[in-house]
Amino acid sequence: DVSVRGNGVSDAGAIELLQSILEGGGGPSLLKLDLGGNQLDLSAPRLVELLRLLPGLRVLDLSWNLITLPTFQHKALAKALLPACPALRVLSVSYNRMGDAGVCLLLTAAMQAPLLQLLDLAYCFCTDKAVDPLLALLAAPQKQAGASLVLLHGVALPLSRAELVLRAAQEGGRRVVLEGH
Repeated sequence: DVSVRGNGVSDAGAIELLQSILEGGGGPSLLKLDLGGNQLDLSAPRLVELLRLLPGLRVLDLSWNLITLPTFQHKALAKALLPACPALRVLSVSYNRMGDAGVCLLLTAAMQAPLLQLLDLAYCFCTDKAVDPLLALLAAPQKQAGASLVLLHGVALPLSRAELVLRAAQEGGRRVVLEGH
């Protein structure tokens, strides 16, 4: 497990860290990577390329960074994140201002991540525009799509939409948390 939480690491610094781990032979044995609380913005394609070389990575924490996905390139890298890490069980991008576009991208990507157990999208500044991709994920067979638990704290949904999401989660054998902390 490697944690550099809260050290002001940028995408370039994360790339250097991953290259060092891979050059030292630690790539296959790295299970957890905590890059939370840094300066990452997902602007470097090399970062996702290096994540592909970590076959055992089970937990990736990118929470509390600067991930806002302002350009097409940023969105493309976010979309490639889950396919790059097929063994991932936990992905946290909470407290990043990704908005509806980023949250929808990750919900859609989770449709092809059958091993994913927890997708933490809390306080990512999304609205009810994320409900349709969330419902699609919840309706997908669990053998195809993972995310048995989706955290969406801080999403202001109309009561009727929230009830729809919670009912779909229950019917699909998944859990969605829309409130609380």
